[in-house]
Amino acid sequence: MGVLLLFQLLVFLLLNEPVVSSEIACPEVCTALHNDTDWSTSLYTNSSFELPVNAGTVTGIVTAEFQTSYDSFTCSSNRLEFKKDDFNVSLAISFWPKKRIEVYGYQSGVKLGSKRFEFTDKMGHYVQISDRSSDHYSIKMGNTDPQSSEIISTDYNYDSASTWTEFKNNNIRLTDTRRITNEGECIVFKYISVCPDATPRLCDTEPSSSIPAELGQTYTLTCSGSGAPFLSVKWSKDGSEVTGSQESHVTNRATHRIVSMLEIEDFAIGDVGNWTCTIVNENFGNQVTKTMEYIYRKEVEVSSRPENDFYLETPGQKTKFEWKVTGWPLENVALNCEGVNTSKIAENRSGYHDNIPSSQFSVTLEDEDQVICALQNGEEVLDTQNITKVGYGCVEGEMGVNKTCIPCPTGETSTAGSVLCSPVQGSCEVGMYGEGEGCKPCPWGTTSPSKAVKLQECQVVESVCEEGEYGTNVCHVCPPGTTSLPHSVKLQDCEEKVGQCDWGYFGVGAECAPCPQGSSSKFGSAVKAQDCSVRAQRTDLPWIIGGTAGGVMFMVLLSIGIVCVAQKWCRSGQE
Repeated sequence: MGVLLLFQLLVFLLLNEPVVSSEIACPEVCTALHNDTDWSTSLYTNSSFELPVNAGTVTGIVTAEFQTSYDSFTCSSNRLEFKKDDFNVSLAISFWPKKRIEVYGYQSGVKLGSKRFEFTDKMGHYVQISDRSSDHYSIKMGNTDPQSSEIISTDYNYDSASTWTEFKNNNIRLTDTRRITNEGECIVFKYISVCPDATPRLCDTEPSSSIPAELGQTYTLTCSGSGAPFLSVKWSKDGSEVTGSQESHVTNRATHRIVSMLEIEDFAIGDVGNWTCTIVNENFGNQVTKTMEYIYRKEVEVSSRPENDFYLETPGQKTKFEWKVTGWPLENVALNCEGVNTSKIAENRSGYHDNIPSSQFSVTLEDEDQVICALQNGEEVLDTQNITKVGYGCVEGEMGVNKTCIPCPTGETSTAGSVLCSPVQGSCEVGMYGEGEGCKPCPWGTTSPSKAVKLQECQVVESVCEEGEYGTNVCHVCPPGTTSLPHSVKLQDCEEKVGQCDWGYFGVGAECAPCPQGSSSKFGSAVKAQDCSVRAQRTDLPWIIGGTAGGVMFMVLLSIGIVCVAQKWCRSGQE
């Protein structure tokens, strides 16, 4: 909260002026019954007077301010009386030289109900009477100095059986007064006023207001009111009292005035809120309030956010991600992170950035794989971060770098989620990868050098080979009983199939095709065209078989219609 400087407003008013200042008009609540503008010349002289008043005029609160001359004991007492007539007095107050007053009434010339009390040197400057209760006067006596809180108070019963037993049914009230008289020379009355009640009135037309404010500026709060004596002002901020105020008063007239000014220097966030001025009647407790709400608003923005959205898990260490938000109000700003214990989320709302209120939010991570954090101002999303642990999502043979996964170098491998690769000795043949005896074939269309240890070493290569073949520049026929897709690159791409085609046909399942011309196949043995073997050709040339028998050479000419040559088998009945 800014430093509060309370200072006295200098108000220069001429007597009977109707306003406190040229800008603020205060209501005239009270009526002057007596006003001695030259009271100082009347002191130590006969200050007696008689005031005729209309019936019903003297009701509510009557205030009589006076100055004593008790330093001289040559004077007798003064008596202030409120009369219906010469023999019936509502209330009489006698002022004695020894700083004592006596309160009583009398009826038909008989003095009744006398009550006395004394006052000190610092008191005796006013007497105040209220007839707002149903059965007694409330009489207060005190010092007109606004800084003085010393008050003597007493009640004087006028409907009490113990006071006026004999005249109970013929009592007179203050409202029956037709004359006010003062006799004596010990005191001089500056004024006598009557007010309808003890509640102050605001001089301002609006009892509440809202004021937009800027940080660092100076603002002056003004509060003024009028009413029955005596008035004071209390200030509070959001219900908490602000002490040490000093106000200016105008007390030398029927209606008292008070003006208070409160300065807020170097306006800060702590000054935002409701400032309330309460004008109180010190003697009777009645009050009226004025509230000034000082408002400060600034667009809420993210002034800084985490530099990275990834972190490296390190045993025994934690990684903090921080956001800063500026603006006002900030009470609805919150950081929400899915899957994170709320104990790992922290906030600090007491900072400033470039003289603008600032709040700091953070989340601390140590082993979480992936965290999605949203910084929100109510329903508005100010920032979103998808924070991942380095290596999260990386498979075997890869290592994590920031938020990506890259293959391990040749001759190295890793486990899933790793951030480092380790050297390994491979023993797999071409087109395979793995460690030790656990070799796996590279995916179709890829191959690898010998001793490859990880999947990433299997590389895509171009192949011109047809179905049932494999290779790159030179194509090889898949082994019998196996076949491959077009553009296969390695032996492992040849897959074993079960054939069901008839003699002289090839294929898989029920999709059979005749072997190429000049070739044939056994039942169910050919799954591709290359499994069909070349068959023998017909010849009409005779065969000549010769030899010797008993020393005689002979020759035999045979003519065979069908001979199976250069083939592994011939189907029965096939030419």
